[in-house]
Order: sequence, then structure tokens, then C-alpha cells
Amino acid sequence: MALVIQPCTLTTPPKPLIEFSGNVNHHHLKLQPSFSWRSQPKASWQEVAGVLVFSAIPFTAVKAFANSPFAVTLQKRLLQQKLSAAEESIQRNRLAQLARNRSRWYGGERPRWLGPIPFEYPSYLIGQLPGDYGFDLAGLGKDPDALLRYYNFEILHARWAMLGALGALIPEILDLSGASHFAEPVWWRVGYSKLMATVPWWGIIWCSAAIGNPNRVHRIPLVWDSSRNIWAYNALLANEATTWHEF
Repeated sequence: MALVIQPCTLTTPPKPLIEFSGNVNHHHLKLQPSFSWRSQPKASWQEVAGVLVFSAIPFTAVKAFANSPFAVTLQKRLLQQKLSAAEESIQRNRLAQLARNRSRWYGGERPRWLGPIPFEYPSYLIGQLPGDYGFDLAGLGKDPDALLRYYNFEILHARWAMLGALGALIPEILDLSGASHFAEPVWWRVGYSKLMATVPWWGIIWCSAAIGNPNRVHRIPLVWDSSRNIWAYNALLANEATTWHEF
């Protein structure tokens, strides 16, 4: 038996994987990856069907729960609670409006900030909000949305004022009763005592504390030492707090 080997003839020469460009002596090589679409990984139809089935399971479960008797009963109960809450809210608003109409502090006959002095009060202030004495010289409440926003801000300011009143009275009461002693229990003298303090604070507060102190080590003439500076600091901080809390 004889083994016959026939040479394989190619119609087109194979493309080399490595191409030389430029001067070969400088080893300028140009690599071309030989990827084919046939080498890409493929998923079988069973895997695709499994992904679709498992993706649909959560939606099917939610729909089945929504159509269950328990979900229908729960939905009816929530709807009844919503209707009851809406009716209660309407009743409360009606009672509040009735109380405003009966109160002397609301409505067109309410007291005004100028009393008996004749004055052309703004027409948009009709006495529906608490504390409405017709005072709006700057016309800030012409926009209804702005008026509602300022109304909410005043509520916040009132709450902070009540907390500030507690913070101002409690230290003085504790100091007078002897329960506790503070370096300066009177709230309106705290700022001046801090300016006269010998504590080496950091930053601007430390610089302000060094001013007017006879025991100071550093002489930093930033501001004059007086109670007017305390009022200026308070006005600046209050203005910044009022401006930035709107954003």
C-alpha cells in the first residue's frame, strides 16, 4: 500500500497576523488581531428562555398578589381610610374658618397696626393669616406663593424664638437659684464677656477676644472693643441665617 501526499493549493494567500511597516531594522511591527464572529460566545435558546422566565417571575408574583382577595380587602380598607381622612380634614378646615370668622383678630374688622389712624392698607392682606395687622410697606406679600412662604418662615422663626427664650432664661434662673453657676448667665452680656476673655481662641473669634483685653499677648487692631461690635456681629449672623435658610 502506498501513501500518496498531494500538495494543498490555496486560491488566495493567507493574511499574516503580523505586518511589517516602515523600516524593518527598527522593528516597527503592526499587529492585527484575528477575531471572527464565529469565535464569539453564543447562548442557547434554553438559557435565553430561562432568563425571560425568571425576569417575569417578580411581575407575575406582584400581579397575582394584587388580584388576591387579601389585596382587594386591603385596598378597600385603605380607600375607606383615605375618604374618612379627607372628610375629617374638610371638617377641621370648616371649624377653623368658623373660628376665624368669630375671632376679632381675623377678617376685615381685625385690629390694624396703625389703629385709628387712617391708612391705605394692602388689599391682599385680608386677615386670613394669624398676626395679619395689614403691615407690608415693602409689598413683599403681593405674590400669593411668596406670602405663603413667608408665613411658613414666620412659624419657623417663632419656634426658634421660643427655643432662644429658653436658652436665655434657663442659665440666669439656674444661676440665681444657686443650682449652677456660669461665667456669664445674662444672655445679652455673653458676647461682651467673650470679647474680654483671656482664652486664646482660634480664628476670628480669637482675634476679637484679643481686642481690648489688657492681658492680651498679641495686638490685632481689627475692630474697636465696644458693645456696638456685638450688635454688628449679631445683625450680620442673623442676616446670613435668614438669607441662607431659604435655599
